[in-house]
Amino acid sequence: MISELIQNLIAINNIAEGQDLSFDNALSIVKKYDVMPEPNDLMRLR
Repeated sequence: MISELIQNLIAINNIAEGQDLSFDNALSIVKKYDVMPEPNDLMRLR
């Protein structure tokens, strides 16, 4: 689960880095955040 989270964060960073976001890019970021687990849930897994 953590490796998937890292990959999603890398993808979001690549989309947002140094550019104006189009609606499609912003929507793809929102979709990635929607599937990410809550940080508190990650702490419970430890």
